[in-house]
Amino acid sequence: MAQFSLPQNSKILKGKDYQDKSDSNNLKQVNEYRWDQSNKEKTKIDTLEVNMNKCRPKRLDVLVKINNKRVVVTGAASGIGKALCEEFHASGADSIICVDMNLSGAEETAKSVHGLAVGADVSKEKDVINVIEKANEFAGGIDIFCSNAGIGGKPGFFEADTSDWEMIWGVNVQSHIHAAKHVLPQMIEQGEGYLMNTSSAAGLLTQLGAAGYAVTKAAAVSFSEWIKITYGNKGIGVSCLCPQAVRTAMTANGPGVAGVDGMIEADVVAKDV
Repeated sequence: MAQFSLPQNSKILKGKDYQDKSDSNNLKQVNEYRWDQSNKEKTKIDTLEVNMNKCRPKRLDVLVKINNKRVVVTGAASGIGKALCEEFHASGADSIICVDMNLSGAEETAKSVHGLAVGADVSKEKDVINVIEKANEFAGGIDIFCSNAGIGGKPGFFEADTSDWEMIWGVNVQSHIHAAKHVLPQMIEQGEGYLMNTSSAAGLLTQLGAAGYAVTKAAAVSFSEWIKITYGNKGIGVSCLCPQAVRTAMTANGPGVAGVDGMIEADVVAKDV
Protein backbone atom coordinates (compact mmCIF):
# COMPACT_ATOMS: atom_id res chain seq x y z
CA MET A 1 0.00 0.00 0.00
CA ALA A 2 1.35 3.39 -0.95
CA GLN A 3 1.60 6.04 1.74
CA PHE A 4 1.48 9.75 1.10
CA SER A 5 2.48 12.61 3.39
CA LEU A 6 0.58 15.85 3.07
CA PRO A 7 2.68 19.02 2.64
CA GLN A 8 3.50 20.91 5.81
CA ASN A 9 1.15 23.78 4.95
CA SER A 10 -1.80 21.65 3.88
CA LYS A 11 -3.24 21.55 7.39
CA ILE A 12 -5.24 24.70 8.05
CA LEU A 13 -5.05 26.02 11.61
CA LYS A 14 -7.36 28.41 13.41
CA GLY A 15 -6.01 31.96 13.29
CA LYS A 16 -7.01 35.14 15.09
CA ASP A 17 -10.51 36.40 15.83
CA TYR A 18 -11.19 40.09 15.16
CA GLN A 19 -14.41 41.07 16.92
CA ASP A 20 -16.55 44.07 16.04
CA LYS A 21 -16.55 46.62 18.85
CA SER A 22 -19.94 48.16 18.08
CA ASP A 23 -23.28 47.19 19.63
CA SER A 24 -24.70 46.09 16.28
CA ASN A 25 -26.70 42.87 16.10
CA ASN A 26 -26.28 42.73 12.33
CA LEU A 27 -22.83 41.15 12.13
CA LYS A 28 -21.34 38.96 9.44
CA GLN A 29 -18.35 36.69 9.92
CA VAL A 30 -15.72 36.81 7.19
CA ASN A 31 -13.01 34.17 6.98
CA GLU A 32 -9.61 35.07 5.57
CA TYR A 33 -7.16 32.41 4.41
CA ARG A 34 -3.56 33.34 5.25
CA TRP A 35 -0.16 31.85 4.57
CA ASP A 36 3.14 33.66 4.93
CA GLN A 37 5.62 31.87 2.70
CA SER A 38 8.54 34.00 3.90
CA ASN A 39 8.59 32.50 7.39
CA LYS A 40 7.07 29.10 6.52
CA GLU A 41 4.10 29.86 8.75
CA LYS A 42 1.39 27.24 8.52
CA THR A 43 -1.81 28.13 6.77
CA LYS A 44 -4.53 29.53 8.97
CA ILE A 45 -7.98 31.06 8.85
CA ASP A 46 -8.56 34.41 10.54
CA THR A 47 -12.15 35.37 11.38
CA LEU A 48 -13.44 38.95 11.15
CA GLU A 49 -16.76 40.30 12.40
CA VAL A 50 -18.23 42.93 10.08
CA ASN A 51 -20.96 45.39 11.02
CA MET A 52 -23.23 45.05 7.99
CA ASN A 53 -25.16 48.20 8.93
CA LYS A 54 -22.06 50.21 8.01
CA CYS A 55 -20.62 47.92 5.37
CA ARG A 56 -20.44 49.49 1.91
CA PRO A 57 -20.50 47.32 -1.25
CA LYS A 58 -16.72 47.10 -1.55
CA ARG A 59 -16.12 46.97 2.18
CA LEU A 60 -15.64 43.21 2.57
CA ASP A 61 -12.97 43.22 -0.10
CA VAL A 62 -11.23 46.14 1.59
CA LEU A 63 -11.32 44.43 4.98
CA VAL A 64 -9.58 41.37 3.62
CA LYS A 65 -6.92 43.46 1.88
CA ILE A 66 -6.22 45.69 4.90
CA ASN A 67 -6.51 43.11 7.68
CA ASN A 68 -3.14 42.47 9.38
CA LYS A 69 -1.31 44.93 7.11
CA ARG A 70 1.46 47.18 8.41
CA VAL A 71 0.70 50.77 7.38
CA VAL A 72 2.53 54.10 7.32
CA VAL A 73 0.59 57.36 6.89
CA THR A 74 2.23 60.78 6.55
CA GLY A 75 0.36 63.97 7.37
CA ALA A 76 -1.38 61.96 10.07
CA ALA A 77 -1.98 64.72 12.62
CA SER A 78 -5.13 66.00 10.97
CA GLY A 79 -7.34 66.02 7.89
CA ILE A 80 -7.13 63.21 5.37
CA GLY A 81 -4.11 61.62 7.06
CA LYS A 82 -5.83 61.31 10.43
CA ALA A 83 -8.97 59.96 8.77
CA LEU A 84 -6.87 57.38 6.87
CA CYS A 85 -5.30 56.16 10.11
CA GLU A 86 -8.73 55.77 11.71
CA GLU A 87 -10.08 53.94 8.67
CA PHE A 88 -7.11 51.57 8.50
CA HIS A 89 -7.54 50.82 12.20
CA ALA A 90 -11.25 50.11 11.73
CA SER A 91 -10.39 47.80 8.84
CA GLY A 92 -8.08 45.63 10.94
CA ALA A 93 -4.60 46.92 10.10
CA ASP A 94 -1.94 45.22 12.22
CA SER A 95 0.03 48.41 12.87
CA ILE A 96 -0.19 52.08 11.90
CA ILE A 97 2.76 54.49 11.90
CA CYS A 98 1.42 58.05 12.21
CA VAL A 99 3.86 60.57 10.72
CA ASP A 100 3.71 64.37 10.87
CA MET A 101 5.81 67.49 11.49
CA ASN A 102 3.28 68.18 14.23
CA LEU A 103 4.48 65.44 16.56
CA SER A 104 1.90 66.13 19.28
CA GLY A 105 -0.87 65.83 16.67
CA ALA A 106 0.65 62.60 15.36
CA GLU A 107 0.82 61.26 18.91
CA GLU A 108 -2.85 62.03 19.44
CA THR A 109 -3.76 60.13 16.28
CA ALA A 110 -1.45 57.26 17.17
CA LYS A 111 -3.05 56.95 20.59
CA SER A 112 -6.50 56.59 19.03
CA VAL A 113 -5.38 53.80 16.69
CA HIS A 114 -2.85 52.09 19.00
CA GLY A 115 -0.05 53.04 16.64
CA LEU A 116 3.34 54.73 16.74
CA ALA A 117 3.92 58.46 16.20
CA VAL A 118 7.00 59.66 14.33
CA GLY A 119 7.91 63.30 13.76
CA ALA A 120 9.22 64.08 10.29
CA ASP A 121 9.61 66.69 7.60
CA VAL A 122 8.85 64.47 4.62
CA SER A 123 10.47 66.89 2.19
CA LYS A 124 13.80 65.77 3.71
CA GLU A 125 15.12 62.41 2.56
CA LYS A 126 16.82 61.63 5.88
CA ASP A 127 13.53 62.09 7.73
CA VAL A 128 11.72 59.69 5.40
CA ILE A 129 14.52 57.13 5.82
CA ASN A 130 14.09 57.47 9.59
CA VAL A 131 10.32 56.91 9.27
CA ILE A 132 10.91 53.68 7.35
CA GLU A 133 13.49 52.50 9.88
CA LYS A 134 11.14 53.24 12.79
CA ALA A 135 8.29 51.43 11.04
CA ASN A 136 10.46 48.37 10.42
CA GLU A 137 11.57 48.33 14.05
CA PHE A 138 8.01 48.73 15.35
CA ALA A 139 6.12 46.42 12.99
CA GLY A 140 8.75 44.27 11.30
CA GLY A 141 8.03 45.69 7.86
CA ILE A 142 5.75 47.88 5.74
CA ASP A 143 2.91 46.66 3.54
CA ILE A 144 1.21 49.96 2.72
CA PHE A 145 2.87 53.38 2.58
CA CYS A 146 0.51 56.36 2.33
CA SER A 147 2.49 59.41 1.25
CA ASN A 148 -0.26 61.83 2.15
CA ALA A 149 1.37 64.99 3.54
CA GLY A 150 0.97 68.08 1.40
CA ILE A 151 0.84 71.88 1.48
CA GLY A 152 -1.03 74.54 -0.47
CA GLY A 153 2.00 76.75 -0.95
CA LYS A 154 2.04 80.38 -1.92
CA PRO A 155 -0.83 81.38 -4.24
CA GLY A 156 -0.33 83.08 -7.55
CA PHE A 157 2.63 82.84 -9.92
CA PHE A 158 4.61 86.08 -9.94
CA GLU A 159 4.19 86.31 -6.17
CA ALA A 160 6.09 83.05 -5.53
CA ASP A 161 9.88 83.14 -5.44
CA THR A 162 12.35 80.27 -5.79
CA SER A 163 12.18 79.34 -2.11
CA ASP A 164 8.38 79.05 -2.34
CA TRP A 165 8.71 76.68 -5.30
CA GLU A 166 11.38 74.63 -3.55
CA MET A 167 9.20 74.26 -0.45
CA ILE A 168 6.05 73.11 -2.24
CA TRP A 169 8.02 70.84 -4.58
CA GLY A 170 9.76 69.26 -1.59
CA VAL A 171 6.54 68.41 0.25
CA ASN A 172 4.18 67.68 -2.64
CA VAL A 173 6.57 65.79 -4.93
CA GLN A 174 9.92 64.89 -3.36
CA SER A 175 8.16 63.29 -0.39
CA HIS A 176 6.64 60.69 -2.74
CA ILE A 177 9.99 60.14 -4.42
CA HIS A 178 11.82 59.73 -1.10
CA ALA A 179 9.23 57.22 0.14
CA ALA A 180 9.24 55.13 -3.03
CA LYS A 181 13.03 55.15 -3.32
CA HIS A 182 13.53 53.77 0.17
CA VAL A 183 10.49 51.55 0.75
CA LEU A 184 10.17 49.89 -2.66
CA PRO A 185 13.29 47.69 -2.31
CA GLN A 186 11.90 45.88 0.73
CA MET A 187 8.42 45.64 -0.81
CA ILE A 188 9.85 44.13 -3.99
CA GLU A 189 11.90 41.70 -1.91
CA GLN A 190 8.83 40.56 0.02
CA GLY A 191 6.93 40.14 -3.24
CA GLU A 192 4.23 42.74 -2.67
CA GLY A 193 3.53 46.21 -1.36
CA TYR A 194 1.27 49.20 -1.89
CA LEU A 195 1.91 52.92 -2.31
CA MET A 196 -0.89 55.45 -1.89
CA ASN A 197 0.09 58.97 -2.95
CA THR A 198 -2.23 61.85 -2.18
CA SER A 199 -2.51 64.32 -5.05
CA SER A 200 -5.60 66.39 -5.85
CA ALA A 201 -8.17 67.04 -8.53
CA ALA A 202 -5.82 69.94 -9.31
CA GLY A 203 -3.34 67.33 -10.52
CA LEU A 204 -5.84 66.12 -13.11
CA LEU A 205 -7.25 69.52 -14.09
CA THR A 206 -5.50 72.56 -12.63
CA GLN A 207 -5.81 75.02 -9.74
CA LEU A 208 -6.70 78.54 -10.79
CA GLY A 209 -4.60 81.12 -9.01
CA ALA A 210 -2.06 78.64 -7.59
CA ALA A 211 0.64 77.62 -10.05
CA GLY A 212 2.77 75.80 -7.49
CA TYR A 213 -0.08 73.67 -6.24
CA ALA A 214 -1.32 72.77 -9.72
CA VAL A 215 2.13 71.86 -11.04
CA THR A 216 3.23 69.78 -8.04
CA LYS A 217 -0.02 67.86 -7.81
CA ALA A 218 0.19 67.03 -11.53
CA ALA A 219 3.75 65.81 -10.94
CA ALA A 220 2.53 63.56 -8.10
CA VAL A 221 0.01 61.94 -10.44
CA SER A 222 2.65 61.44 -13.13
CA PHE A 223 5.11 59.89 -10.67
CA SER A 224 2.45 57.50 -9.35
CA GLU A 225 1.67 56.37 -12.89
CA TRP A 226 5.37 55.80 -13.58
CA ILE A 227 5.83 53.69 -10.45
CA LYS A 228 2.84 51.51 -11.33
CA ILE A 229 3.98 50.98 -14.92
CA THR A 230 7.56 50.23 -13.87
CA TYR A 231 7.03 48.04 -10.81
CA GLY A 232 3.48 46.72 -11.12
CA ASN A 233 4.78 43.38 -12.41
CA LYS A 234 6.80 43.01 -9.20
CA GLY A 235 3.74 42.97 -6.97
CA ILE A 236 3.63 46.73 -6.31
CA GLY A 237 0.21 48.35 -6.25
CA VAL A 238 -0.22 52.11 -6.56
CA SER A 239 -3.15 54.44 -5.96
CA CYS A 240 -3.23 58.19 -6.43
CA LEU A 241 -5.86 59.96 -4.36
CA CYS A 242 -7.26 62.98 -6.23
CA PRO A 243 -10.12 64.58 -4.27
CA GLN A 244 -11.49 68.03 -4.94
CA ALA A 245 -12.02 70.43 -2.02
CA VAL A 246 -11.67 68.61 1.33
CA ARG A 247 -12.44 70.24 4.67
CA THR A 248 -8.96 70.28 6.25
CA ALA A 249 -6.60 72.83 7.81
CA MET A 250 -5.31 73.58 4.29
CA THR A 251 -8.74 74.86 3.23
CA ALA A 252 -9.56 76.61 6.51
CA ASN A 253 -9.32 80.02 4.81
CA GLY A 254 -11.58 78.90 1.99
CA PRO A 255 -11.28 76.33 -0.80
CA GLY A 256 -11.42 78.84 -3.65
CA VAL A 257 -12.96 77.73 -6.93
CA ALA A 258 -12.32 74.06 -6.05
CA GLY A 259 -15.09 74.27 -3.48
CA VAL A 260 -17.73 75.77 -5.72
CA ASP A 261 -19.66 72.50 -5.59
CA GLY A 262 -19.19 72.13 -1.84
CA MET A 263 -16.64 70.59 0.51
CA ILE A 264 -15.85 66.92 1.08
CA GLU A 265 -15.27 65.71 4.64
CA ALA A 266 -11.92 64.01 5.28
CA ASP A 267 -13.47 60.83 6.69
CA VAL A 268 -15.55 60.42 3.54
CA VAL A 269 -12.40 60.64 1.42
CA ALA A 270 -10.63 58.07 3.62
CA LYS A 271 -13.48 55.58 3.31
CA ASP A 272 -13.17 55.68 -0.49
CA VAL A 273 -9.43 55.02 -0.60
